[in-house]
Amino acid sequence: MEEDFYIDYLPGIKFDNSNITLALKDIVKILEETQRNDYKFLCAIRQLIKDSSHGNLILSGHIENLKYSWVSSDYTVITILQKLFGFSVDYIEKVTRIINKFLILKPFGDVAEKNIRAVYYVLEELNSYTISKLKELLPLSIEQIKKAFDKKDLTYKSTVKEIREYVKSIKGTSKEKVIEENDNEEESEITDCGQYVKFSSENFEFIKNIVLDKSNSYKDTSSVVAAMIEYFRVNKIKL
Repeated sequence: MEEDFYIDYLPGIKFDNSNITLALKDIVKILEETQRNDYKFLCAIRQLIKDSSHGNLILSGHIENLKYSWVSSDYTVITILQKLFGFSVDYIEKVTRIINKFLILKPFGDVAEKNIRAVYYVLEELNSYTISKLKELLPLSIEQIKKAFDKKDLTYKSTVKEIREYVKSIKGTSKEKVIEENDNEEESEITDCGQYVKFSSENFEFIKNIVLDKSNSYKDTSSVVAAMIEYFRVNKIKL
């Protein structure tokens, strides 16, 4: 985990979803523990992302939307984690990649509870791995990692250095294409196309003033443009 962190309490912040408050409290508790549980930490970050405005899009692999995904009227996923804990953008993005690659949703409990899902590692062997070790495994496919554990090339005792050297050896000699596998991930509905739109300076200032106006509920440019499009569509206005 990132060593240079701190915990800063910001009272009075109203989040868009109560689960966001719970996720942040979990992160605080985990960071305050003498022995940090990286699995719980990743689950808490995942919950925070999931309940942000672009959560489904981010967890489907589009992590570039982290900086546009809001958890409150004033904070995005990135800015709240920076403000409360001092995490860098690079660290937050790296943790999100780890979450997307190695955490999956699976049925929890018996058959009668098959609609209840919980978060697990995609491979059981990863339970003993820290975030630093998982970060080293990102360049490999899940199948390559599984083979490494099956052949005992990697074990729960493997150090960060040993994992890094193994990954280098695989990338240097293997003819297999390294695949980012998401086959076991929960299929998330994509509700945002993630397109970038250019505006003239006048139109940008116009939209910015709408966003900054606290009397309305528009949090960002996307919500303003979406409202405009909806208005044109419902009223059948042609441009």
